[in-house]
Amino acid sequence: MPFRFTPLTRGLLTGLVLAQAVALADEKPDLKPLLGERGELVFEANFDGVDAKPLVPAASSQQVIVDGHLSLTQVKDAKHIGVVNLWAKDRPPVTDFIMQADFQWDGAHTFNAEFKKPGPVKHGDPPEFFVLFRKAADPKRPMSWSVADNAPKAVVGKESTTIEPDAWSRFQIEIRGGEIAVQLDNGQTIRGKCNLASSPKGSPSLSFAGVDGKGVNVDNVRVWSFK
Repeated sequence: MPFRFTPLTRGLLTGLVLAQAVALADEKPDLKPLLGERGELVFEANFDGVDAKPLVPAASSQQVIVDGHLSLTQVKDAKHIGVVNLWAKDRPPVTDFIMQADFQWDGAHTFNAEFKKPGPVKHGDPPEFFVLFRKAADPKRPMSWSVADNAPKAVVGKESTTIEPDAWSRFQIEIRGGEIAVQLDNGQTIRGKCNLASSPKGSPSLSFAGVDGKGVNVDNVRVWSFK
């Protein structure tokens, strides 16, 4: 007897395909470090399960855990970009480390991973160092990403990128002994010297700018020391 598709079998097959896609996303391989070997895992947030918690709010941000990832948007009528910290201010500062995270563009204009000096920071103080992803105003133009040092405002590298707005992408940031290496899972790499890379840093932050409920989704945020 020939097999026939019914609405039920189609629904089951669609569910299996979607489940497999989610599983494959979760099993995305770690990017190989360029500046040394991974040491101890010192921070992890994957937003799965009933005990999942958002990150530490810092400014103008809304956080919602949806389908195993963290959705970040700006509060309505915000005068400042949205910012969340990976951990609280009372945690000891870090110097050399590896940070990796997955992100999905959800209408934001910009998305940063940034690093400020430890201790109290005045509102509006720029980060000492940051990795910036920027969406072009012209939808026909590619997105760009850059690595920059805010003192003395030196750009380590800047490139266009083939990141797809609706796809999940992975970045990895390594800071070690005054050197910086940033990779994307599409094979792009920016590497160079950074004046402030060798100084102690407070919690890494994720910042984003968007309007009308647009923002960015993040998942699998992890930080390691070096061996």
